[in-house]
Amino acid sequence: MRNVTLPIPPWQALAHTLDGAPDLDDLDWALLGDDPEFALRCDQHPPRPNWRYLGFLAGRGYGKSFAIAAHITREIVNGQARSIALMAQDELRTITLQVNPLLEAAPLWCRAEMYKDQIHWANGAVASIYTPESPGKIRGFNGDFAWCSEFVAWPAITRKEAFSNLLTATRVGNARMVWDTTSKGRNELIKYLKQLNERNPDAYPIIRGTIFDNPFLKREYLQEQLALYSGRRAQEELEGKDFDESEGSDWQQSWIDLSRVHTCHGLELSVIGLDPGISIKEGVDGTGFVVVGRAPRDAGFYVVRDRSGVLSSEQWAGLALEEYQAGHGIGLTGIIVETNRGGDTLTAVIRATAYHRGIEVRVLTKGAEFPRRTDGVLYVKEMHSRGDKASRGVGPAALYSQGRVHHVGVFPELENEQCTYVPEPGMPSPNRFDACNMALSELAGLNTDKSVPGVREARAKQEQQFHQQLRARLQQMSKRSVI
Repeated sequence: MRNVTLPIPPWQALAHTLDGAPDLDDLDWALLGDDPEFALRCDQHPPRPNWRYLGFLAGRGYGKSFAIAAHITREIVNGQARSIALMAQDELRTITLQVNPLLEAAPLWCRAEMYKDQIHWANGAVASIYTPESPGKIRGFNGDFAWCSEFVAWPAITRKEAFSNLLTATRVGNARMVWDTTSKGRNELIKYLKQLNERNPDAYPIIRGTIFDNPFLKREYLQEQLALYSGRRAQEELEGKDFDESEGSDWQQSWIDLSRVHTCHGLELSVIGLDPGISIKEGVDGTGFVVVGRAPRDAGFYVVRDRSGVLSSEQWAGLALEEYQAGHGIGLTGIIVETNRGGDTLTAVIRATAYHRGIEVRVLTKGAEFPRRTDGVLYVKEMHSRGDKASRGVGPAALYSQGRVHHVGVFPELENEQCTYVPEPGMPSPNRFDACNMALSELAGLNTDKSVPGVREARAKQEQQFHQQLRARLQQMSKRSVI
């Protein structure tokens, strides 16, 4: 039966076929509807049985929570899941999205009940509630199954740590995990799970679907959803599509990928963009440290290295001098440093570190350009940034959109910051992003106090095209899908 795509669950199809059959009474039908093997549509089953992580990347209304609750119930009834971790945005959402569906899915022969912050099944299985708001609490868990729901709603500052801790804690026996989410721009957890799927789709399958795959949604509801969402948000919320960049970001991953190179030669001038962090304590914003070069005769700009991280002043100053001493081939001449946090002390740290290496430090005046490399002399340009990080990135984003910026290799964390940064409360400060933008703006002679046209206008036009295409496509799908 799994090889046949049914628009309704198999048990309902069987009920229509055997309507009035004398050998099945009301209890038989009730038990059949409780069986996870028969409760789901065929498109809600994984393509292979021996999966490690099972994902549902689908639009709202597809039936993600119902399907996952059925899968977990089967594991519990068969004795394959004894200790389960549940994690959603917060405790309230965990109860709504995970606890309630699991309680409803429990069959008559293995009932479940809620006790404090756990679900207890009749056969001894237990599910515990955790949240990404307190990622450290999951460290005490030692289980064989986990369910992560709606990654996109997890707090940006803690979601990676929470997910990592959960994976480490789910390690008993044939430990498995199931996850579900709609999409809302680029998300590092979704990207990681998609990469696993690409490498091994049997072990890490992802089930995709749209709101129109659910035949039990009324036409009126679908029309309400079509009226509520438009453009890219409709593609994400209703079609379950995911994108390589956040909505509102001035960068697109395709710009970076199309211009990527593996080597570069003959750069005429290179500088280090430095955005120092304020502390090296765990959880604080790191130091942005990116090396960018310029090719002669307007042949473009090259992002050569990203050495950002949680660094003390002694560490980043030492790295800067290392880059300078090894930078003959790319014409590395100096550092442009943001002084908003640290002021004059930043240059003092650089000067002290350079002195012990026999290198002279010269501070450039405001408006002066970096000269060509002079061995034994490190030039420093201090910059007090005005405006927000997003506005300072518009000019460099225009260079990327024109194909004039080339990444020499892959810089996952920098590219993630570029394609996800939208100024929102709780978003970590994108120090790599800012360091790269400072260096690019300096080498390109951009006036960062003024907006550079081209990027946002193109984005608005693209959004309008998305909206028009989506409306036509969804209307066609609704006519085909609604019974």
